[in-house]
Amino acid sequence: MTVPAADLLAAWDRGNLDTAGRPLTLLAAMGRPVEEHLSIGRRDAALLELRATLFGTPVRGAMDCPACGELLELAFELDDVKVTPASPDRSGTDLTVADGRFEVSFRLPDTADLALVSMAGSTATTLMDRCVRSATRDGVEITVAELPVEVVALVENRMEAADPQADVRLDLVCPVCTAGAEVAFDIASFLWREVDAWARGLLAEVHQLAGAYGWTEADILALGPARRRFYLEMTA
Repeated sequence: MTVPAADLLAAWDRGNLDTAGRPLTLLAAMGRPVEEHLSIGRRDAALLELRATLFGTPVRGAMDCPACGELLELAFELDDVKVTPASPDRSGTDLTVADGRFEVSFRLPDTADLALVSMAGSTATTLMDRCVRSATRDGVEITVAELPVEVVALVENRMEAADPQADVRLDLVCPVCTAGAEVAFDIASFLWREVDAWARGLLAEVHQLAGAYGWTEADILALGPARRRFYLEMTA
């Protein structure tokens, strides 16, 4: 882990206060400039790099089989879920789709969009409302709600093609019932759970060492992991 423990712990602290801003808070812990209006796929690509830095490239997890409820073990490498964009970064730029009488101009969803939709408890329609710049039927301006479902699907497909890292899917097969399932892999929430577990474990070590030696949190965090483990073993 090359990110200082104190910096990552501070990011965890801030993330508990601002749940919607967690992904950008974690990226900021790397000391890199973070743009709120970076597309979701570009943001997630950066989160994959951060995850590799913090915890390595192997990913291990588990989920229940949607068909029979059997616990499925997940095991893959980060490279398995990295997607090479088919086009240059289109964050903040307009895209257009046309279908017969309809034409829609829109931009890619970004972190700010997801945060606002999350706070409002809104639906995907609201996200589409935020991203669509203009929509016309026979050259006349209309609302997103007036777009046919097939045109909305075209917009969604175009978004996915322009920002493929934003929607990563895992193909799973249950070894018990042999049912297949396609599940989404959200690196933002997955990485946060890992950071949360790490932070709670570290604070437990701080608590133990502070009680044993009377050191401050800053003193303990300044120790390297190997030295902390040595002192923990001594207190045991």
